[in-house]
Amino acid sequence: MTVRVLIVDDEPHARAGLRRIVDAQPGYAVAGECRDGASALAAIASEAPDVVLLDVQMPAPGGLDVVRSLPKQHAPAIVFVTAYDHFAVQAFEAHAVDYVLKPFSDRRLVSAMERSREELRRRRVAALADHLDRVVVRSIGRTDVVPVREIEWIEASDYCVKLHGRGRTVVHRESLGSLERRLSPGFVRAHRAALVNVRWIAGVQGDDILLSSGRRIPISRSRRAAVERAIERMELP
Repeated sequence: MTVRVLIVDDEPHARAGLRRIVDAQPGYAVAGECRDGASALAAIASEAPDVVLLDVQMPAPGGLDVVRSLPKQHAPAIVFVTAYDHFAVQAFEAHAVDYVLKPFSDRRLVSAMERSREELRRRRVAALADHLDRVVVRSIGRTDVVPVREIEWIEASDYCVKLHGRGRTVVHRESLGSLERRLSPGFVRAHRAALVNVRWIAGVQGDDILLSSGRRIPISRSRRAAVERAIERMELP
């Protein structure tokens, strides 16, 4: 799997240097460049990079504030790249993977990137170990156990969800957001009201996810990159 790297630094020459090193490494690709914290947060949300090379001192919000603003789930691996050594403790408290001081050698940055790849692998293994394998659906006088592997997609419906799969639909009293947190990383949000089981995805055609059952699920523009990344991430990095 190609590890996608977002570069965030307010100095153009620093961004160019980081891009040169990333471009030279097999298995890595630049997902974008940002010059301040606000654009970095927007790029992380839209591009879903695997790793962020992040400066500490930038036009507000600074690098540490960017990391603190990220959701705990699905956050990229963070490598701080900075000229200031006195932020290191705060950086590691914010769960940074590494802290690279300028000036640095190519080898030092590549080492930090490899540590990030290992962190992505660790997260993936941990997530799979904790992955929910069934949904218990209770109704008056009845309890259904629905294997997660049989759920093709999940549709929001008022205060409930509809679990679609194996030619049947089961109504379950739980919010889509709650199920998304419990079923991650095997499911991906296609649009505001739909989660799709990645193992059932046969491909992406136009603006739709094509399921192996033949069902088409529309993809919102803001979710397309996340869907494509979810498909790639089914393989360990």
